[in-house]
Amino acid sequence: MMQASIQEIAEVLKVHRTTAVRMAKAENWLFERKPVKGGMVKIFNVATLPDKIRKAIVVSKLQAEQHQISVIGEQPSAPKQQPPPSTDAAKQRALYKADLLSLYNKALDAAPWGEKVKARDEFIAIYNSGIVWPNLLKEIGQVSWKTLEFWNQKMKKHHNDCFFLVDQRGSHARGKCGLTDEQTAIFLRCVLRPNKPRIAESYRIAKAIMKHKGIENRHSEATYRRLALNWKSRNYDLWVWAREGAKAWNDKCAMYIERDMNLLQVGDVIVADGHNLNFEIINPWTGKPTNHMTLILFYDMRSNMPLGWEIMPTENTAAISSALRRAVLRLGKYPRVVYLDNGKAFKSRFFKGSEDFDTAGYGGLYKRMGCQTIYAWPYHGQSKTVERFFGTFGELERLSPTYTGNSIANKPRQKVISYDAEKIRREVEEMQRLQKEAEERDFRDSLMKLDEGDRYERLIELTAQGVDLGPEWTGFMAFFEQTSAYTSFPEYWESCRVKYGLMWRAMGAAPTGA
Repeated sequence: MMQASIQEIAEVLKVHRTTAVRMAKAENWLFERKPVKGGMVKIFNVATLPDKIRKAIVVSKLQAEQHQISVIGEQPSAPKQQPPPSTDAAKQRALYKADLLSLYNKALDAAPWGEKVKARDEFIAIYNSGIVWPNLLKEIGQVSWKTLEFWNQKMKKHHNDCFFLVDQRGSHARGKCGLTDEQTAIFLRCVLRPNKPRIAESYRIAKAIMKHKGIENRHSEATYRRLALNWKSRNYDLWVWAREGAKAWNDKCAMYIERDMNLLQVGDVIVADGHNLNFEIINPWTGKPTNHMTLILFYDMRSNMPLGWEIMPTENTAAISSALRRAVLRLGKYPRVVYLDNGKAFKSRFFKGSEDFDTAGYGGLYKRMGCQTIYAWPYHGQSKTVERFFGTFGELERLSPTYTGNSIANKPRQKVISYDAEKIRREVEEMQRLQKEAEERDFRDSLMKLDEGDRYERLIELTAQGVDLGPEWTGFMAFFEQTSAYTSFPEYWESCRVKYGLMWRAMGAAPTGA
């Protein structure tokens, strides 16, 4: 017997459900109530419905059944699903999981009815303790019964293929990026620039370019930052070349050769270089303090010993010749090779002989000594071992009172003014003299404000302290002792001397100057 609900009748007639309810009430359709989840529903017998409605319901159900049969007949058989790609280590771990799952299922199967939960909990506790299966615990780690049940479902779904237990969390996106090739190219063009823009700045510029070109971009700054850092880790040489230049690439990325200093003897190779001193020196020609004079130094490559040096306001051939002379005297012989800086003074004709050493028409100083000359690469401090000595020499420079700093960032907050020692001594003596005169003037003014008796008593107190009064005040005391003010009361003045003497001896006062 075919039955239909009011909702199905409304769908067949293509009317609203309320319209179908009104039709049922108006035509007194027969129905019966059937319990469903949440209450009761009216079910109509299709055979008792009006002919027009009955025919429409029958035709609709037949069409639905025919469509379902045709869809089932056309559906091809689904191919067997293959396990996801994974590493050998991940597959080995999946095999360990399958072994653990087999032990778990055996433990549950052996448990009697009603004690499955207890057996499950006991198995998890025994496994996680590591006493029975330590190898499995080491390879898999601790698990819960929910994890094992999830593995069971996976195995049943894939016909007990244990390689579907391979952990795939995040592996599909590992090492990949959601950016397209065009987005990546635009961002790299913005970040690989010699002015070294920040990644946030490059992201904003690239975003504006993509918007102008109509390229959709829904990725955040963090995505582009990860792209930049990953690209830098894989292409560090290109990153340095594009952002920092050839000099930085040569220092950080290029291949290099290590020298074996054990093949040399002391004095075989000496290195010459100039260094701008970072403290003030009195110029011998002007007598004024001069900053950043040049230290010319010849340095033995084998022993790391400074041999000869000279200080000049600028790097010139006179300073270099003086430093070379001292180096030869210190060694006691001529060096075999002189490793020179690439500076203009070292390339002068005075030393080398001509601008082209190989085609020199007259001998230079090095040729006369039988020394071979080698020039260092420009802006390549690694090739000159003397540069390390200059770094250590910087410690001495920072101890100088006239230190000016090796850069603007390291410049001292307050410059210490340099003076000649004799000039400093004269200024100190003049300051001491003026200070002494000021103290004597204040002392005299304070005594002159007193009358003669109080002044004499004050002088008695100062005498008890051990103060040297000077001829002016000793003369006043001798004069006062001849006056009637003193001769009339000699006992009083004597008592003053005793009183102040005892008082200052008790206090232990140190003598002070007037």
